Amino acid sequence: MKNQAKALLFAATVSCVPSIVHATTGIYLTGYGAKEQGMGGAGIAVAQSAMSAAANPAGMAFLGDRLDAGVGALLGDSNTKVYGREFRMDSVVVPFLEVGYSHAVNQNISVGFSNWASGGGTKYGSPFGGIPGNSATDSQGVFLHFAPTMTYKIAERQALAVSLVASLATLRIDGIEAQSGQPNRGREWEPGLGIKFGWLGKFSDEFSFGAFYASKIYYKKFKEYSQLLPDGGDLDEPAHWGVGLAFKPTSNLQIAIDYLRFDYAKTKGFGNRLNFSVPLGNTDGSGFGLRDVSVLPVGVSYELSSRWTIRGGMALGQSPITSDNTAFTFLLPVTPDKTFTIGATAHLASGSDISFVYALTPRKRIDGTGASTGVNPEAGASYIGVGFSKKF
Repeated sequence: MKNQAKALLFAATVSCVPSIVHATTGIYLTGYGAKEQGMGGAGIAVAQSAMSAAANPAGMAFLGDRLDAGVGALLGDSNTKVYGREFRMDSVVVPFLEVGYSHAVNQNISVGFSNWASGGGTKYGSPFGGIPGNSATDSQGVFLHFAPTMTYKIAERQALAVSLVASLATLRIDGIEAQSGQPNRGREWEPGLGIKFGWLGKFSDEFSFGAFYASKIYYKKFKEYSQLLPDGGDLDEPAHWGVGLAFKPTSNLQIAIDYLRFDYAKTKGFGNRLNFSVPLGNTDGSGFGLRDVSVLPVGVSYELSSRWTIRGGMALGQSPITSDNTAFTFLLPVTPDKTFTIGATAHLASGSDISFVYALTPRKRIDGTGASTGVNPEAGASYIGVGFSKKF
């Protein structure tokens, strides 16, 4: 009963920590760029758009001069049962905007940038848990990324690339006045910085291989939330890496397979495991306790004609949440372990493209064990997006 009471207190205290994207990759969408998303997020060995820096920045070496932009909306579907009592989040539509540009300086050097976001929010419309003294539970956490990129061809069909990933995070948490003894802290903005390296090799017209490594994105501490987040306000993004291959069995059919690894467990905030022995905000204080995960995106594209290309894919992985850490992560319900996608591109006479994508992440529940017994988060999501491409 003592651990149950503590778990309930933790659940109430973090009830408005942002609900991050409910995708197979944890806090990120299943790929960035409508074309890449339509193939289940597989894009490490396929250069399809100037959103390449969000996956493998070396892809920009093979794009020439082009502009890509897209907009999408994520609809999350989440609830958590705490000792049999269900707490359901209001439906929240989270918009996403992405822009990429590439320019070939000469035959060997290309430059450009990619811009993308991750994150989400929660909205209950009333105090979570009905705790007296709290205002309505409402929160938002968003990570905005801007990645200037340079590529260099070390051979006619091989390129190396580096991206400086500058980021800006915003965090707002309302509705924990009674637990924290403080009024709502409002919105806080903090900068972050990381770096990404990539390689892409096209060994023939049919086969290509790629790889990338992205460092952690280190943010300044969120001082307004130093009594909630571990180590006085730490919340960094995880390092991750991946390898991929793509091949064309026929001239109009392409298949892409990636392997991705996300190092959540080694990341402050997201990786701190449940720890009832110290207060929230302590150096070893509880975080979301996410584990490292592997994800396998697989996608296909087929050129129906000179005017239309269709795509399909899936991303299969592991839930970042473990059953013994649900007491703190129930409001970070990244429980899903698979996503399915479809997409299409209309090639316009002007040389521009318009692409469409739909992704479905089935609901998955994790039942708490150990100190998290009785706290059972469940989540799923759907995503729809449209993208525009223009070659110059």
